[in-house]
Amino acid sequence: MPGRSEVMSEVLRQTIRDLLHEELQKIRQQSSESNPRQERVTEEMVAINSDQDLARFVRRVLALSSESSGRAAIESGHHLFRLDMRGGDAKQSSQTTVSSGSTVLQIEKGMITEKQAMQFPEDVQVIQISKGVQLTPLANDVIRRSGKKIERLKQ
Repeated sequence: MPGRSEVMSEVLRQTIRDLLHEELQKIRQQSSESNPRQERVTEEMVAINSDQDLARFVRRVLALSSESSGRAAIESGHHLFRLDMRGGDAKQSSQTTVSSGSTVLQIEKGMITEKQAMQFPEDVQVIQISKGVQLTPLANDVIRRSGKKIERLKQ
């Protein structure tokens, strides 16, 4: 026969569960009310490492755009293609040469690891990192030791 404290503990647990359930329902309802137009976005990872991969990607885009809804989703940004960067999470968007002869490397998204930081080209002197990019502490050390400057972009 369960003791009185065991019964009270179970009643307390159930009360807490009920309260949490109610609060989570309120939060979900508020978020759905604040974003009534939030539409579903589909992301598709694409690896393009060869001519065959490129041809496969083009066929996929053509197949999606053959239907008006697929074409509209691509044009409106509700169907996104993300480049699968094998061997790295960070997406390097561009390298530009500045007047002093050094190169600026701009990274838009992802995470920069120590291994990736060690593979940055030697002529890169400035690494510009967008707001959402994460930089591991070891990657930060590698970049600083190599004499490169890290700039956080405010966008």
